[in-house]
Amino acid sequence: MTSVFETSAAFVSTAGLWSPVLIVCAFVFGALVAVPRPLLSVVCGFAFGWWGLPLAFVSAALGASLVFVVGRHLLRPRISERVARSRVADAAFRAVELEGFRAVLLLRMSPVVPSSIQSYLFSITSLDFRAYIAGTVLGTLPAMVLQVWTGTLGRTMIEAGLPAGTTALWAMGLVALVLATALIGRRLRGLLLAEG
Repeated sequence: MTSVFETSAAFVSTAGLWSPVLIVCAFVFGALVAVPRPLLSVVCGFAFGWWGLPLAFVSAALGASLVFVVGRHLLRPRISERVARSRVADAAFRAVELEGFRAVLLLRMSPVVPSSIQSYLFSITSLDFRAYIAGTVLGTLPAMVLQVWTGTLGRTMIEAGLPAGTTALWAMGLVALVLATALIGRRLRGLLLAEG
Protein backbone atom coordinates (compact mmCIF):
# COMPACT_ATOMS: atom_id res chain seq x y z
CA MET A 1 0.00 0.00 0.00
CA THR A 2 2.82 2.38 0.90
CA SER A 3 4.44 1.99 -2.52
CA VAL A 4 1.20 3.11 -4.22
CA PHE A 5 1.21 6.32 -2.19
CA GLU A 6 4.95 6.86 -2.67
CA THR A 7 4.60 6.38 -6.43
CA SER A 8 1.61 8.73 -6.57
CA ALA A 9 3.39 11.38 -4.51
CA ALA A 10 6.54 11.08 -6.64
CA PHE A 11 4.49 11.44 -9.83
CA VAL A 12 2.68 14.50 -8.48
CA SER A 13 5.90 16.10 -7.25
CA THR A 14 7.62 15.66 -10.63
CA ALA A 15 4.70 17.47 -12.29
CA GLY A 16 5.74 20.67 -10.52
CA LEU A 17 3.27 23.50 -11.01
CA TRP A 18 0.96 21.16 -12.90
CA SER A 19 0.50 18.89 -9.89
CA PRO A 20 -2.65 20.65 -8.56
CA VAL A 21 -4.16 20.42 -12.04
CA LEU A 22 -3.39 16.69 -12.10
CA ILE A 23 -5.11 16.25 -8.74
CA VAL A 24 -8.20 18.15 -9.89
CA CYS A 25 -8.34 16.03 -13.07
CA ALA A 26 -7.93 12.83 -11.03
CA PHE A 27 -10.80 13.76 -8.71
CA VAL A 28 -13.10 14.87 -11.55
CA PHE A 29 -12.35 11.87 -13.76
CA GLY A 30 -12.46 9.60 -10.71
CA ALA A 31 -15.94 10.89 -9.84
CA LEU A 32 -17.17 10.13 -13.37
CA VAL A 33 -15.88 6.55 -13.36
CA ALA A 34 -16.38 5.79 -9.64
CA VAL A 35 -12.77 5.75 -8.44
CA PRO A 36 -12.97 5.72 -4.61
CA ARG A 37 -12.66 9.33 -3.42
CA PRO A 38 -11.15 8.31 -0.04
CA LEU A 39 -8.16 6.81 -1.86
CA LEU A 40 -7.64 10.04 -3.81
CA SER A 41 -7.94 12.09 -0.61
CA VAL A 42 -5.28 9.97 1.12
CA VAL A 43 -2.99 10.32 -1.91
CA CYS A 44 -3.62 14.07 -1.88
CA GLY A 45 -2.58 14.25 1.77
CA PHE A 46 0.45 12.10 1.07
CA ALA A 47 1.55 14.27 -1.86
CA PHE A 48 0.77 17.75 -0.50
CA GLY A 49 0.47 17.39 3.27
CA TRP A 50 -2.23 19.58 4.82
CA TRP A 51 -2.25 21.77 1.70
CA GLY A 52 -3.92 18.78 0.09
CA LEU A 53 -7.11 19.36 2.10
CA PRO A 54 -8.40 22.47 0.28
CA LEU A 55 -7.25 20.98 -3.00
CA ALA A 56 -9.07 17.69 -2.35
CA PHE A 57 -12.13 19.54 -1.07
CA VAL A 58 -12.50 21.78 -4.14
CA SER A 59 -11.63 18.94 -6.53
CA ALA A 60 -14.19 16.59 -4.98
CA ALA A 61 -16.87 19.31 -5.17
CA LEU A 62 -16.07 19.89 -8.86
CA GLY A 63 -16.22 16.15 -9.55
CA ALA A 64 -19.54 15.77 -7.74
CA SER A 65 -20.96 18.76 -9.63
CA LEU A 66 -19.93 17.33 -12.99
CA VAL A 67 -21.40 13.92 -12.18
CA PHE A 68 -24.67 15.56 -11.15
CA VAL A 69 -24.89 17.55 -14.40
CA VAL A 70 -23.99 14.56 -16.57
CA GLY A 71 -26.45 12.32 -14.75
CA ARG A 72 -29.21 14.92 -14.85
CA HIS A 73 -28.93 15.36 -18.63
CA LEU A 74 -27.98 11.85 -19.75
CA LEU A 75 -29.35 9.37 -17.20
CA ARG A 76 -32.49 11.00 -15.85
CA PRO A 77 -34.47 11.02 -19.12
CA ARG A 78 -33.73 7.32 -19.64
CA ILE A 79 -34.16 6.03 -16.10
CA SER A 80 -37.00 8.14 -14.70
CA GLU A 81 -39.68 5.99 -16.39
CA ARG A 82 -38.20 2.81 -14.93
CA VAL A 83 -38.04 4.37 -11.47
CA ALA A 84 -41.69 5.43 -11.73
CA ARG A 85 -42.68 1.81 -12.46
CA SER A 86 -41.11 0.55 -9.24
CA ARG A 87 -43.06 1.55 -6.15
CA VAL A 88 -40.09 1.10 -3.84
CA ALA A 89 -37.65 3.07 -6.02
CA ASP A 90 -40.23 5.78 -6.67
CA ALA A 91 -40.92 6.15 -2.95
CA ALA A 92 -37.19 6.29 -2.14
CA PHE A 93 -36.53 8.96 -4.76
CA ARG A 94 -39.52 11.02 -3.62
CA ALA A 95 -38.29 10.81 -0.01
CA VAL A 96 -34.88 12.17 -1.10
CA GLU A 97 -36.58 14.95 -3.06
CA LEU A 98 -38.75 15.92 -0.09
CA GLU A 99 -35.87 15.93 2.39
CA GLY A 100 -33.50 17.68 -0.04
CA PHE A 101 -30.36 18.99 1.64
CA ARG A 102 -30.87 16.89 4.75
CA ALA A 103 -31.14 13.64 2.75
CA VAL A 104 -27.95 14.43 0.84
CA LEU A 105 -26.10 15.37 4.03
CA LEU A 106 -27.11 12.16 5.80
CA LEU A 107 -26.36 9.90 2.84
CA ARG A 108 -22.98 11.52 2.22
CA MET A 109 -21.96 10.59 5.76
CA SER A 110 -22.49 6.93 4.92
CA PRO A 111 -19.45 5.04 3.63
CA VAL A 112 -21.62 2.15 2.40
CA VAL A 113 -22.55 3.51 -1.05
CA PRO A 114 -19.64 5.00 -3.03
CA SER A 115 -19.75 8.75 -3.49
CA SER A 116 -19.93 8.64 -7.30
CA ILE A 117 -22.85 6.24 -7.30
CA GLN A 118 -24.65 8.48 -4.81
CA SER A 119 -24.04 11.45 -7.12
CA TYR A 120 -25.52 9.63 -10.10
CA LEU A 121 -28.53 8.55 -8.02
CA PHE A 122 -29.11 12.11 -6.78
CA SER A 123 -28.96 13.36 -10.36
CA ILE A 124 -31.93 11.17 -11.32
CA THR A 125 -34.16 12.89 -8.74
CA SER A 126 -35.59 16.39 -9.14
CA LEU A 127 -33.35 17.53 -6.29
CA ASP A 128 -32.23 21.16 -6.49
CA PHE A 129 -28.52 21.55 -7.34
CA ARG A 130 -27.92 23.96 -4.45
CA ALA A 131 -29.29 21.50 -1.91
CA TYR A 132 -27.26 18.73 -3.55
CA ILE A 133 -23.93 20.54 -3.52
CA ALA A 134 -24.39 21.97 0.00
CA GLY A 135 -25.24 18.54 1.40
CA THR A 136 -22.35 16.99 -0.51
CA VAL A 137 -19.79 19.53 0.69
CA LEU A 138 -20.84 19.41 4.36
CA GLY A 139 -21.42 15.65 4.39
CA THR A 140 -18.05 14.68 2.93
CA LEU A 141 -15.84 17.21 4.76
CA PRO A 142 -15.38 15.32 8.08
CA ALA A 143 -14.29 12.10 6.37
CA MET A 144 -12.08 14.00 3.94
CA VAL A 145 -10.23 15.70 6.80
CA LEU A 146 -9.47 12.27 8.29
CA GLN A 147 -8.41 10.85 4.91
CA VAL A 148 -6.04 13.73 4.11
CA TRP A 149 -4.67 13.50 7.65
CA THR A 150 -3.97 9.80 7.09
CA GLY A 151 -2.02 10.61 3.92
CA THR A 152 -0.10 13.34 5.73
CA LEU A 153 0.74 10.96 8.57
CA GLY A 154 1.99 8.34 6.12
CA ARG A 155 4.20 10.89 4.40
CA THR A 156 5.66 12.01 7.74
CA MET A 157 6.38 8.41 8.72
CA ILE A 158 8.19 7.63 5.48
CA GLU A 159 10.20 10.88 5.56
CA ALA A 160 11.26 10.09 9.13
CA GLY A 161 12.52 6.68 7.97
CA LEU A 162 10.56 4.72 10.51
CA PRO A 163 11.03 0.93 10.62
CA ALA A 164 9.06 -1.40 8.38
CA GLY A 165 6.91 -2.55 11.30
CA THR A 166 5.54 0.97 11.51
CA THR A 167 4.00 0.55 8.06
CA ALA A 168 1.87 -2.28 9.45
CA LEU A 169 0.76 0.02 12.26
CA TRP A 170 -0.08 2.71 9.70
CA ALA A 171 -2.16 0.21 7.72
CA MET A 172 -4.00 -0.77 10.90
CA GLY A 173 -4.57 2.91 11.56
CA LEU A 174 -6.06 3.29 8.10
CA VAL A 175 -8.48 0.44 8.81
CA ALA A 176 -9.33 2.05 12.14
CA LEU A 177 -9.95 5.33 10.32
CA VAL A 178 -12.46 3.69 8.00
CA LEU A 179 -14.26 2.10 10.95
CA ALA A 180 -14.24 5.35 12.93
CA THR A 181 -15.64 7.25 9.95
CA ALA A 182 -18.46 4.73 9.63
CA LEU A 183 -19.27 4.90 13.36
CA ILE A 184 -19.15 8.69 13.50
CA GLY A 185 -21.28 8.93 10.37
CA ARG A 186 -23.85 6.57 11.86
CA ARG A 187 -23.92 8.51 15.12
CA LEU A 188 -24.30 11.85 13.31
CA ARG A 189 -27.11 10.48 11.15
CA GLY A 190 -28.86 9.22 14.30
CA LEU A 191 -28.56 12.61 15.99
CA LEU A 192 -29.79 14.51 12.96
CA LEU A 193 -32.73 12.16 12.51
CA ALA A 194 -33.62 12.46 16.20
CA GLU A 195 -33.65 16.26 15.93
CA GLY A 196 -35.94 16.15 12.89
